[in-house]
Amino acid sequence: MDADSPSYRFMGFVPVFTSAGFEVVGRAGSRRHVMRLPLR
Repeated sequence: MDADSPSYRFMGFVPVFTSAGFEVVGRAGSRRHVMRLPLR
């Protein structure tokens, strides 16, 4: 989620997921990012 998103839909901040290896693959609405973790 973007930092200014409503808290009732909070799933985590994008930088936390990208540092864990997730990639942004799309958007769901204007503030919600769709992320994927590539498996090896």
